[in-house]
Amino acid sequence: MPERCVGTEEGRRVFRAGIILAVLALAVMRVWAQDIAILEKGCAKNDFQSCALLGLKYDEGSGVRQDKARAAAFFSRACNGGIAFACSTLGVMFEEGDGVVRDQARAVALYSQACEGGNAFACANLGVMHEEGRGLPQDKPKAVALYSRACDGGIGFGCFNLSLMYGNGEG
Repeated sequence: MPERCVGTEEGRRVFRAGIILAVLALAVMRVWAQDIAILEKGCAKNDFQSCALLGLKYDEGSGVRQDKARAAAFFSRACNGGIAFACSTLGVMFEEGDGVVRDQARAVALYSQACEGGNAFACANLGVMHEEGRGLPQDKPKAVALYSRACDGGIGFGCFNLSLMYGNGEG
């Protein structure tokens, strides 16, 4: 290391710390690459949890280049394999048109599947769809039941929406 590049002991420590950080970053990138390869192998063998995790990685761009369409494909495979979280997440993507063509009716179907599979967050989202009549006819009593189910499952905005409906005399 040329002395003219560093100049002081503190400069040398900073330079060494930078090298250590660069090496650690390369190690993390290798682990991420291995992680992705392992998850892809698992998903190909119908380990639907692996498919759901790949969906998350591509959705967030965690260890891979963000690719919403690819995330949706992995979530779809996981959802078809019975992973309620993946159905719920894919429902959000369809509701918002995030990486897929916006389709409220498809979002409703996915939220329904996820809610029936025990995903309380999906129950709350499905409650919103019923309350507002998005993707299906408006059904406030059904929204109340779904918000109640979400609230029982620990979803705060389900409790909040339920309280609003009761407060408006709709519950």
